[in-house]
Amino acid sequence: NALSHCKTRLGISQRTCLDQLRRNIYLQVRLDAQALKMCIRERLRQRKFEIEKLEHSYRQAVNEHKLNSHVDVAIQWRNLTIRKLIYSYNSLCADLSALIRQHRSPPNTIPPNPISPTGIFDLDIDADIWQDIGLDDVVPEPPDWLADEVTRAVIKLVLKIDRCNKEESCVKVERCTLQEWAIVE
Repeated sequence: NALSHCKTRLGISQRTCLDQLRRNIYLQVRLDAQALKMCIRERLRQRKFEIEKLEHSYRQAVNEHKLNSHVDVAIQWRNLTIRKLIYSYNSLCADLSALIRQHRSPPNTIPPNPISPTGIFDLDIDADIWQDIGLDDVVPEPPDWLADEVTRAVIKLVLKIDRCNKEESCVKVERCTLQEWAIVE
């Protein structure tokens, strides 16, 4: 209802643009891949909590055996679901890569990395599941120290000043030591 109300408020050029976006295969596949990746992340989080429940239940008495078996079945079921989602996501990544190779995507588009199913349940911080390369529209600007020559020159000068200040303090200490030695002699 709200969507149809918003559509009626669009102008002709905006409706044309909306129709073009609907027919953009690359955009559809990319958004599907992004949605699947978010779904995989959520399923992994849910699985982690279920594993924690299972570990906790093992420490409980024998009378909680039913809970253990139920949680174990839920984890195994979730594993299969997550693996199927990973397969679907990797298939969409391959489709996106093909669209990019066929030049049916915006210029300078980076294909998303497929997710390796091995080790996915370890939830390693460096795993591909946490990287959204090729799925976001935001392209980060390089930092000034990397892209701006003036900033790099200023950094070099500040480091040189720091070295000079350190050298000056060392020379002052050495001068005091020499003066003390001269007084003693």
